[in-house]
Amino acid sequence: MQGSPQSLVKQVLYSSNSYIIPIYQRRYSWGQTQIKRLISDLLTAHEKQMENYFLGSMILDTTYGLNQSAVIDGQQRLTTMSLFMIAIRDLCPGDDQALMREMISDQYLINKYDKDSVAKNRLKPVPGDDIPYVDVLTNGDEAKPSLFKENYELLKRLITDSPLSPSEWLELVTNHVQVMTIIVQQGDDAQMIFESLNSTGLDLTESDKIRNYLLMSLPKEQQLQAFTYWQEIEALIGTENLSHFYRDYLTSLEKSSKPTKADQVYNDYRREIGEGRGFDRIDQLKQETAVANLYARFTQPEEDNIDDPITFNLLKRLGHLHIDVINPFLIQVFSQAHAGEINADALNNVLRILLAYLARRLTVGTPTTGLNGLFATMNRTVLRYSHKVGLEYDVAFAYVLMKKVQPNKVFPSDQDVQAALQTKDFYHIYSNSFWFIIDELNNVHGEHQNLFERAAQSKYSIEHIMPRNLSNDWKNSLGSDWKNIHATWINRLANLTLTGFNVQMSNRAFLVKRDMSDGYHDSALKLNQWLTQWDRWDERSLQAREDDLFARALKAWPMPTLPEIDDPDVQEDWQTLTTGEDYTGWKINAYRLNEDAITEVGNWKDMYEALVSQLWAENPSSFYQAALDGNNLVVDTSKKTLSNELRWLQLPNSTLAVNSGWVNNSLRLKQIENVLTISDHDLSEIEIRVTKKVQNTEDTGIDEDDGQENDGLQE
Repeated sequence: MQGSPQSLVKQVLYSSNSYIIPIYQRRYSWGQTQIKRLISDLLTAHEKQMENYFLGSMILDTTYGLNQSAVIDGQQRLTTMSLFMIAIRDLCPGDDQALMREMISDQYLINKYDKDSVAKNRLKPVPGDDIPYVDVLTNGDEAKPSLFKENYELLKRLITDSPLSPSEWLELVTNHVQVMTIIVQQGDDAQMIFESLNSTGLDLTESDKIRNYLLMSLPKEQQLQAFTYWQEIEALIGTENLSHFYRDYLTSLEKSSKPTKADQVYNDYRREIGEGRGFDRIDQLKQETAVANLYARFTQPEEDNIDDPITFNLLKRLGHLHIDVINPFLIQVFSQAHAGEINADALNNVLRILLAYLARRLTVGTPTTGLNGLFATMNRTVLRYSHKVGLEYDVAFAYVLMKKVQPNKVFPSDQDVQAALQTKDFYHIYSNSFWFIIDELNNVHGEHQNLFERAAQSKYSIEHIMPRNLSNDWKNSLGSDWKNIHATWINRLANLTLTGFNVQMSNRAFLVKRDMSDGYHDSALKLNQWLTQWDRWDERSLQAREDDLFARALKAWPMPTLPEIDDPDVQEDWQTLTTGEDYTGWKINAYRLNEDAITEVGNWKDMYEALVSQLWAENPSSFYQAALDGNNLVVDTSKKTLSNELRWLQLPNSTLAVNSGWVNNSLRLKQIENVLTISDHDLSEIEIRVTKKVQNTEDTGIDEDDGQENDGLQE
């Protein structure tokens, strides 16, 4: 690798090379903001008489081919500078400047020795960008609309409106704009160079980095094949959604009990996939294309050919919730359905149960905390109970949600839904949530009416049937207890609906709202038609509507019916670890993390060591970071000698050791909590299976599990 500062125009563009943007690069994307800033900075540099204006670094792979350089990094700047030169060329009018126009073209834009392209363009953008770029190069103002045409026209305007003439601009960019040019030579690892210079990820999405990783290291002849798969994934998912797709895909692999973090997608991809045994980039892209096909089915059902109308309807309804944390689970479910492991009825039942679960949680107002972790490992949990209890997949799914999750994640009961309708303020919830609930309840009896999308398009707004500001007519209609009735019912769901004529209705009397033009009688909404049976809107009619809405909710989101199940855990006493709890004398024989697979243990020491091993396998980097932090929980034995090796647990295939000593139960719990914290978990995610509790056992300072004295953490 060689690096040196060079003039971007005079030394980079002015050469015998053609500059090829490799197919793994994303497309040209600079817009007005970047271009205006470039022009402004160049003018400032000119005013200050700066010798050089530095425009960052470029990585060029000169091993790409004869008289060809691949632009590994810097295509946005190089493409913009080429458009800049086209703009300057085209602003040199008349015969007297014909020589300058010819010189700009021949030296910076055209490679007359190029035999591969008709236009002989020196810069060769990625497929999709090549045609509009050449169009601007050859036709200028007559080119077809494109980003290249927009930026070309903007550059011409900025040059024309500036105090510099085209020839002065040419002198400025030719002699004073520099880049640090890094040349990749034979034997250099272009990928590693690229990553080291882009460690901040500036302007690169996580999927950009994955694409570069997959395609950059391939031989030139294999890149096109790999790029074809990438383009198919991109077409299925959409460029803007690719990073989300890869995050969900990695989480669906269930190599961790935690979902992949948004800013760690690329790092996790390299660690969990790229560093795996037998990793083949093209085979991996084939697999990802297959997953992308399934992913597109459930994330974009309206754009995919889904033959089963029941599946289509359920996916549309789930889509209205905009809850992305279920996607890793759905990848697994649809993969099993595609493989014939789950039949169509079971698939639809899983979707029904999932919809009912999420809709009830939304209606009840249960916080979404922890759902991402729940669904990150849901498939694994369902399969475990499916095999353990002998249940079909969909039944096992219902069983897990109703019986095997923590209290804050359990399937909301009918009583929970009813209590929410009786007490909850639905007017001040998130608008999308309100639209979803009303749309679902409106459609339980008969033909579907798409209230959600119409409300999202501002064609409906929320209407208080009994208005927020009561007129004397309303007070008289409600009776002597009007103040209490109003305070009790004003924002309950029973008193709310959707209408396109909220302003016209305002605080008018109920009969006026019912019978006016475009009132409830004229409304196409089935929920509003229900209102027309009443001549008064008072506590009796409000209660009747609440009862009707409750009946609709039970029909729209039914509670799953479970068969008689011989619960394998019925005799087991599971306890969630809690900060501050005194666990002296508690005996355990198993633990589980985030409702993950049960790990059998003999005592607390076994539990701690098994947990450390599980967290180490899940995310080794967190332990390396803890060792660097110097918190005495994790040490690097290559740099520090252990005073008592019995108190340390050596991590496999590493020089790291984890403190495993304690003197009492509070330190034992603190030790467990610390190792969870460095791995981005907490105590509430750990459950232990208790076989015996002996309360008020004297704390002797000896760990009752192994009889060895331990000194614990140094606080």
